[in-house]
Amino acid sequence: MSTAASVRIDRSGDALRIADRVTGQMYALGVPTSASSTDPVERTDEFPAPVDRTVTLSTDRIDLPEPMFCWLHDADGELIHAIEEDPFRGDLSGPAGGFLELSTLVKTYLRFEEPFAVRGGADGFHVDLGGRAQVTVGARAWHCYPEATIRIDERPRDLMAAVSRFGSSLRTTSPERAYPTLRGHPPAVRVGDGTAFPDGVTEPDTDVELVVPPDPASICAVAPLAYYLPATLTPGDRFAVRCGDEEFVPPGADVASAAAAVLRHCFTLDCFVRSAGIYPTEVVQRRRFEETAAVDLDYAALYEASPAERTARYLRVPFEAVAPHVPPWPTTVVVPPTVRAAEALPGFVVQLATVRAADPPRHTGAAARTRVARAFAGDGTPTRATGVGRDLAAPVVEVPASDSRRTVWAGDGIPLNAVAFRLAGRRHRYDRATAPRTETTGTSVAVVCNDASMAGESEGVPEPLESRPDLEADYSLHRRTTTAQLRRIIERETDYLHFIGHATAEGLECVDGRLDVADVDHSGVRLFCLNACRSFRQGGTARRAGQRRRHRDRRRRGLPAGRRDRPRRRHPAGRGGCRSVA
Repeated sequence: MSTAASVRIDRSGDALRIADRVTGQMYALGVPTSASSTDPVERTDEFPAPVDRTVTLSTDRIDLPEPMFCWLHDADGELIHAIEEDPFRGDLSGPAGGFLELSTLVKTYLRFEEPFAVRGGADGFHVDLGGRAQVTVGARAWHCYPEATIRIDERPRDLMAAVSRFGSSLRTTSPERAYPTLRGHPPAVRVGDGTAFPDGVTEPDTDVELVVPPDPASICAVAPLAYYLPATLTPGDRFAVRCGDEEFVPPGADVASAAAAVLRHCFTLDCFVRSAGIYPTEVVQRRRFEETAAVDLDYAALYEASPAERTARYLRVPFEAVAPHVPPWPTTVVVPPTVRAAEALPGFVVQLATVRAADPPRHTGAAARTRVARAFAGDGTPTRATGVGRDLAAPVVEVPASDSRRTVWAGDGIPLNAVAFRLAGRRHRYDRATAPRTETTGTSVAVVCNDASMAGESEGVPEPLESRPDLEADYSLHRRTTTAQLRRIIERETDYLHFIGHATAEGLECVDGRLDVADVDHSGVRLFCLNACRSFRQGGTARRAGQRRRHRDRRRRGLPAGRRDRPRRRHPAGRGGCRSVA
């Protein structure tokens, strides 16, 4: 499915619904029932920023959701007015050819053929066209998924070539790349199946290079930076950034620390500089930076500079001057120091996560149980009679701490003090997002509560859903289910399943026994939460049940069911040869 297909725009009575099919987010613009509209098309030349899908309306009015920020631009994209009042009360005039940029759940633009007025008052927030006129509506998905797959062999030089091409998915190299909607998802990576780079997946032509030691740990660590700048990787004895003829050796105890520092530094300065472009919005951190740093930056010149010139100027700014204004970093992912770790990278790179490679200690048996019990207690005192640490499905991994809000372990085993990442689960999510799906008007949510003492949690689930009108949640609550009932719930097509109760290695507890998810034929659940002690094994089994559903659906579509279902083939040219990508 293309990025255009990830955005859905359709009419339903007096509403024009705009949805991101991957994230499930949705909102609506109000239009008169007398308004006419064209079928959605893939057209991206109507606006100064990329869009995935457009429709054209013929109408005299459009009602806008409140509260909402939006920006009024002229036909050339110059900002006329930023509407940031909540609620907006007043009248603004827009010229023919001008457009409104809406800060909605799915990024949306409205282009007007005729002069128009934006009005806020007793009858709501709306656009008045003064008569029937044409309006082009364009939308861009907030998040995406890989549209191509790079295949490499298990060699560091192949890994460098793959990471050098991650930046090909950026939608802009201007400072607006700091906005997540203008960063496309890097290509997926498959290791050990020959070497092939799809058409269009190329190295960036930015004159920016990252010099990096040619080992998997160092290459993985610089992947987010290579994607963001974007930059090409070249082997060397130490980490450095080359911008044209200039070379910079950034501070850092190791490659991972230095690469993370450069990424955070450049990202923060992009947030300052982008206000000199089509979004002249004040950034509080920029004002504080100017008040405290003895640095004079020409923001307009930096905005217009080439990627190499801008990066070089950024790296001349002292890191210690910018560091106090860097936002808290959301994610650090720890990966094994192998080429195969590249398969996990793209989904974290698009988040600009910090990447570190490590081979942390693993524990089994009594040592594992002791560490799990201490981690579970939180105060270093092992618990008693909780069953914590019994029936461990895999070795326990002591993942090193990070300075991010969340640490993720992308290797085998059960991580302590980190989130467990499973590549098969991410691939399953991508396949489900891109597979043909019956269109619905909302998000289906099923809550199962099999313990009366935990009923309060089940009663609290609808609250956040009710505050999210974009989800239009279809909510169902199931109490004290039997194994047969829980099986049917898991097999049903559901966006989110929340299980509240108890679990053992043998299964999820029901009123008539335990349901081992391994015995479920397939899972139709897109996302699940098992709020039950000792549910790690059942969670992994639920993910594999989803994969069985994925494989079955792919066979029905005439596609290979998955990596394990493909016959092993040798390329006639040997391991170094290339073959076409299916």
